[in-house]
Amino acid sequence: MRNIRSTLILVAALAVSGRAFAASYWIDNDHTNIGFSVKHLEVFFVRGKFGDFSGYFDFDEKTLALTRATVGITAETVDTGVAKRDEALRSKDFLNVEKFPEITFNLKSSRTDPDKKIHVVGDITIRKITKEIKLDGEYLGAVTDNVGNERVGFTARGVIRRGDFGITWNQPLDTGGKLVGEEVKITLDIEGIKKR
Repeated sequence: MRNIRSTLILVAALAVSGRAFAASYWIDNDHTNIGFSVKHLEVFFVRGKFGDFSGYFDFDEKTLALTRATVGITAETVDTGVAKRDEALRSKDFLNVEKFPEITFNLKSSRTDPDKKIHVVGDITIRKITKEIKLDGEYLGAVTDNVGNERVGFTARGVIRRGDFGITWNQPLDTGGKLVGEEVKITLDIEGIKKR
């Protein structure tokens, strides 16, 4: 019994020490892109991004373990480069930003391969509907900038289905198919600054 208790204490200590090596980072809005693309007319892609967001994550540079991540996105800052289209995306037919002003992401688990490829599972909430999303990406490395900030970078890609979040508006095409695609491809280019 004493050996079992000692083993459990050791395991707990190792778990705590492992978390202790993870540093916390703020997401740098000026050097981060949260983007998306959706099929248009079954053939082309419309691409966009969000202009305002905030978040943080915990990351261990030695083990490359991502242990915590939370992001909040201001939905009304959606930007596809076309004002009329952006107004439509903010409307009740799509993001309904007056009623649902924020999109959120929370990390559930992650795995990092020896080649620095990262596989993330998290919860994304759009229009108060939460679904699981899988993201595959890469750890790009760490650097200290010219004013002494320690930075790390990641990329990640994933796919969601807009209908899962109650975004079902569409128009049929005379040639068959629909005006707007169902799949939304998520593109993340993240730069984080270590908290001091």
